[in-house]
Amino acid sequence: MKHYRNGGSTAARQLACPGWRKLADAMPESPTSSFAEEGTILHFCMENILEDGWEIDELDVITTAGISLKLDDDHREKLTMALEAWDEFCKEHKIVDYKCEITYELDEDTGGTCDIIAWSNDTVWVVDWKFGQGIKVSAPGSAQGMFYLMCAMFEEPELFEGKYLGVAIIQPIPSRDVETLDIWELDDNELDNFKRKYLQANGDNLAAGKHCQFCPAAPTCPQKTGQAQAALIADPEALATLAGNLTAALELKDWIKQVETFCHEQLEAGAQVQGYKLVQKRATRKWSDAEAVELALRKSRKIKLAEFTKSTLLTPPQLEKVFKKKDLDMSVVSDYIEKVSSGTTVATADDPREEITLNANVLRGAIDRLS
Repeated sequence: MKHYRNGGSTAARQLACPGWRKLADAMPESPTSSFAEEGTILHFCMENILEDGWEIDELDVITTAGISLKLDDDHREKLTMALEAWDEFCKEHKIVDYKCEITYELDEDTGGTCDIIAWSNDTVWVVDWKFGQGIKVSAPGSAQGMFYLMCAMFEEPELFEGKYLGVAIIQPIPSRDVETLDIWELDDNELDNFKRKYLQANGDNLAAGKHCQFCPAAPTCPQKTGQAQAALIADPEALATLAGNLTAALELKDWIKQVETFCHEQLEAGAQVQGYKLVQKRATRKWSDAEAVELALRKSRKIKLAEFTKSTLLTPPQLEKVFKKKDLDMSVVSDYIEKVSSGTTVATADDPREEITLNANVLRGAIDRLS
């Protein structure tokens, strides 16, 4: 599969920070992460489930593109949720046909492989599988989705004649109570506006923001290092600048992790980083053979095995997986399940969760501490 210099996954970054590519080209290549490899395998599974009728329950060790992964129950649950969302999407939007893993090219440097291009009698859809669990990806405004629509329209204009455009994100997150399917139907001029802005996004201009999170150039980017220097001299408890300080703190949190990861990768590759070295992590004790330990405890007359082992009730999500696997009815215990938040957290104003309003006394106390 061809790797394009400008692809769908970097489209939002290209719009916001055209200079990132030049910095990234000068960076040493980083190894592929286990999360990326897992995503590759699960994408490959979905392609074969839809194209060749693979049965999810029968999937075990999957190999593709030089990587292998032994699927566990969590992987199979993600695939099942993704397939159910796909079936729901096809039914709701009256999909008449689709193609999987189609590569579209705008020019020799710009293009990529679309997970699914699907169409009904009146709409063409780009459908994107997202198997990452950390960040919920939204369809509305998706630069990646518009990038693939732009490239597909360039190569297959006849498919788009007289059709509306849409983007669908399918992201199964078993551990969180969020919708797996998210859709966006574009307005008439949105793709044309995106295309114009994207083709004009070039040069050396750099800008820091949310798009920095997975940027390979972030560890050495002058925008990020400058942001870090400014943070060092900022008053963290100044109420007047609290919003700006918090925005910088959240962005720098990701950057700090990127710098640490990049440094570790370079040291493991044999590079020298002045003032730093590789050492072993703190050693922890563990059984080399748990079965042998259990056998030894059973043989001892002075030891009751029950005193040294423990069992606990499975959590609701764990129990639900067992019930689903054994085709049992969760209703026998559903009356005992409750959702309890561990407390409040800070989120951006556009977060879909309901805002928590503090009572006046709590609010006054918070302001007094900040004053």
